[in-house]
Order: sequence, then C-alpha cells, then structure tokens
Amino acid sequence: MASSEIQSDVYEFSNVFDFLNTTNFSDFEVVCGDFTFKVHRIIICQRCKYFKNLNGVNWMETKDAKATFTDEEPAIIARLLIFLYRGTYPEQDIARSGIKQFETIDDPYRFPGKLELLHAKMYALASMLDLRELFDAARIPFKRTYQHDAYIIRDEWADLVQYVYTSTSDSTADSHLRRIMLKGMQLAICYDTTRVRPDNLRRAIHAAPDFGFDIAMTCIGGESYTCNNCGRDQKLLFD
Repeated sequence: MASSEIQSDVYEFSNVFDFLNTTNFSDFEVVCGDFTFKVHRIIICQRCKYFKNLNGVNWMETKDAKATFTDEEPAIIARLLIFLYRGTYPEQDIARSGIKQFETIDDPYRFPGKLELLHAKMYALASMLDLRELFDAARIPFKRTYQHDAYIIRDEWADLVQYVYTSTSDSTADSHLRRIMLKGMQLAICYDTTRVRPDNLRRAIHAAPDFGFDIAMTCIGGESYTCNNCGRDQKLLFD
C-alpha cells in the first residue's frame, strides 16, 4: 500500500509545473496586490537571477521568505511564474493555464486588443528582473502583433506608446520595443496614411515627448527605401 501511495504522489507531481501555487513543499511567497502565490525557491532561484539574489547565498536561512511586487498586477506575475515553472511564454488566458487558483485572478489581457500591452509589460518586467529568456520571448510576439495589426488607429495605441517609453530606456539593449513602434509608425506614414490618426499621434507625443523626437530623428539617416506616396527615396533609421 505504501508503494502505491508513493507512485500516486510521483504521478501527481511528475512535472514541476504541478507544484505552482500549491502548499506542497512551497517555501516562498510572491505577493502582488491581494494575491499571494505559493512558490518554491529551488525552482524560481534557479531560473531567475532576481530571486536568487533576493534570497542570497544562505537562502535556506532567510527569515522573510517573501517577495512583494507593488507596481505589477497579479495577472502579470502569474504569467511570470508560469514561465519560470513551465518554460513557455504564457500568451493565453491564465484561467486556462490549468492552475485552479489562477481562475480567480482578474485578467484584462485575455482580450485580443490587450495583447500588445501584455507583451510590453512582460518585456519591462523581464528587463527589471534580468530575465533574458522572458525578455526575448515577449519581444517576438510584440513585434508580430504590432506589425500585423492596424494597431496605430486604435484608441489604446497612445497609451501603449506612453507605457513603452516610460518603462524602457533608449539604451541599445533595452530599446527593442521602441524601435518596433517607431518602424511601424514610419511605415504607416509612408505606405498607408489611413493608419495614422492625428489625434492619436498628438496624444502619444504629448504623453511621451521622446517618441516625437525619435520620429523626427528618422529623417536624419538610415537605410533607404522608396515611399509609396511621394515616390522619393526616404531613410529608414530603425530596423
């Protein structure tokens, strides 16, 4: 009988993802808003430098076994933990992640129109945590959804510009999302002006003045291309 009980336990938790947000062997808490995630230091410290440094060398002796994220949302932190435990980028609705406890989390990013903001927030969080794998994983779908969708004409676009420019820097290592947005704007101006709403552009530049400066800088130099509207050679600064 003891043998069958052991086999049952091994089967139930054969994948480390099954441990996420359970009390089974959890020794650390990640707090965000009103939600507390039960996690395991041996997993999160191995896969994220931020948690490893937070716990220090003698992490088993750490008394305050807790990390608090005051500027994030539970839906974002839940996706971070899914990435750390499963190793896949969680684009889908977290209620469908297979974790029953996550079903109670308010997830505004489950709607298609919010995907770009989701990717931007995951990118910014990865940058803060020095989590390069997540950094790259968020950048790729941001570029895909931003370039293949007429996002510039949406009301949410100016808010996305503001978030990207306030959560990232202009350094080469941290400017990927800025460059993607600038290229999208530049191509829209020269190839399809119906995708440019003056009111949206004005609001975006007012919220993020550096965005307006960067648009102006595209006139200075870069790779040449032919504008569909005027037929003249133009410069594409951002690749």
